[in-house]
Amino acid sequence: MSLSRWLSGSALKQVAMFGCPSIDKSSVIPAKRLRKFFEVSENTVCSECSLRQLCKFANQNVWKCNTNNLDLEVVMKVITAYAIEFVHPQLVVPNEVNKSVSQLLEEVVKLSQTT
Repeated sequence: MSLSRWLSGSALKQVAMFGCPSIDKSSVIPAKRLRKFFEVSENTVCSECSLRQLCKFANQNVWKCNTNNLDLEVVMKVITAYAIEFVHPQLVVPNEVNKSVSQLLEEVVKLSQTT
């Protein structure tokens, strides 16, 4: 199911524009897929990331990624990492990103109650 029409596009894009919650592959790949969906350049995000020197995926694109659909699994991997503070210790997450994550989690809960 594509979530792009059910969740706040501006909140999703804000999370996508911030970057990855950690340098762990299980966090990086979903974050890159989210950026790919919104057509956000990897260079734009990675060049401003405080973790780029530690990350072996910096400036790399995600291959075999469907850019027409945004899957729940991808979104949840990214926003739950921020929500449970599974972020790299050197990463400072801005309040705006935390607010977007909270908004998205609330929207997912509401959506799950209607289906």
